[in-house]
Amino acid sequence: GQWGLGTSQGILYFDNGRWVVLDFPPGAPRVNGLSRHAVGTIWAATDVGLYELAGAWEVFGAADGLPSDIVRDVLVDAQERLWVATPNGVAMDDDGWHAFAAPTVTALAADLSDAVWVGTDAGLDRVDDAGRQTFGAGHGLPEGAVGAVAVAPDNAVWVGTAGVHPGLARGVGGVWESVRLPAGSGRVHAIAFDSIGR
Repeated sequence: GQWGLGTSQGILYFDNGRWVVLDFPPGAPRVNGLSRHAVGTIWAATDVGLYELAGAWEVFGAADGLPSDIVRDVLVDAQERLWVATPNGVAMDDDGWHAFAAPTVTALAADLSDAVWVGTDAGLDRVDDAGRQTFGAGHGLPEGAVGAVAVAPDNAVWVGTAGVHPGLARGVGGVWESVRLPAGSGRVHAIAFDSIGR
């Protein structure tokens, strides 16, 4: 299989045992996040816009309907809708951009029920067709800005924070439990799982 990395120098992907450099526009900034549509279109979140590769690179920003030119993360959900995280909120492209007001958005993840989890500097939002729910310290999440959010194969939502007292929490059905981290672990900026949820 193939998998990609966003770096300060562009995009790399691992294919058949070797690293391949994906041509990125000269002078393009570091890549903050990557996602891919089923048809093969690659999306790259950067500090100067959202880059799309569908034959040739094209860049989108505030002038195209995004809340900001700065894009922190990008996600393609199960319905093939495109979501972008920016300092001025989140936007979803479903035959046109639909922006949702929110504090600075830092991370995105989709769960198995097709809800999108939006990490912000004020907590965590769950967005689905029924609306939006907000979770914070009063619901059992660690205090501080959300630095990472990920969904495990069992559909549990994991949230890492980057506040004064960084922490990690696991949520199932809207019920959150704290997960103890080793002393001195620092802020949580990324969460990943293998195929069996470790």
